[in-house]
Amino acid sequence: MIYDNVPRFDLPRDFIAGEIEGNSLLKLYSNFPCRIKAGIFVLCLGGTIRATINLTQKTIRANDLVILAPDSYIQAYELSEDIHLAFAGFSSEFVGSTDFVQATIEFLSSAYQEPVIPLSGQTVSIYIRALRLLADVCLLPEGFTSRETIQSILNVFIHTTSELYKKEETRPHPPHSRQQEIYKEFISLLMKHYREQHNVSFYAGKLGLSLQHFSSTIRKVSGRNPMEIINNIIVMEAKVQLKTTDQPVKNIAFNLGFTNVSFFHRYFRRHAGVTPQEYRGGEIFVSGKRKVKEEKVPDPEF
Repeated sequence: MIYDNVPRFDLPRDFIAGEIEGNSLLKLYSNFPCRIKAGIFVLCLGGTIRATINLTQKTIRANDLVILAPDSYIQAYELSEDIHLAFAGFSSEFVGSTDFVQATIEFLSSAYQEPVIPLSGQTVSIYIRALRLLADVCLLPEGFTSRETIQSILNVFIHTTSELYKKEETRPHPPHSRQQEIYKEFISLLMKHYREQHNVSFYAGKLGLSLQHFSSTIRKVSGRNPMEIINNIIVMEAKVQLKTTDQPVKNIAFNLGFTNVSFFHRYFRRHAGVTPQEYRGGEIFVSGKRKVKEEKVPDPEF
């Protein structure tokens, strides 16, 4: 089954599965950062994709398994023309009504930090069969499958993927330095608190480090200072909300921890190069519906 109508942010039904050939559909993900609300398993069968997933640049090739945990961020930058993907996605509503988080707790944090795993030939075959089984289930008339059936198939992915991460952890790797561990802990904290905590000192304090030591460590590992990384995730989330919701800009500002809307406008323009209204401007498609033109809010005085 070649699926050519994949919703961009969440799924309108419990699950969806199929295959994608070519890069035209995936170009939708290159226009701006996307926050994926669903849980999605993607197996690359051919071609290459260069993308940023959860603030880290990744190159995805044949036989790579990509696990997009709920609330993952993704933006594609380079797409070869010969892309061939098999995928299965489970909606946020379905995931929220099952024990998905509890079942995946062993590898969910690992999947968020390392969403791409190269598979061996035998493991690739297992995933292909499971994904194509789900694609066949998608073709059944409504009412022929139950949530229990879908949950059983999801469990196959959960347990198989959990074993993959366990093997990945036991495989010899170059030892992580303390600096790399600090960076990983910072990113984990940032993803939990960026909506309400924008100050570098908060994250340094959480890690029990002086501000100077924390900042120099993050710069050594990532090449960026902590404030750049914090700004990156805040602006990324603002872009997602501007392009995928009809919320007023002031609501988006408040959602992201800004108590002053004018400051949010200046902040967004400084980091995105345009005002929030300019970024939102024009017509786009969201989940198959045409979005209205930009919100008529006067640009604040600077």
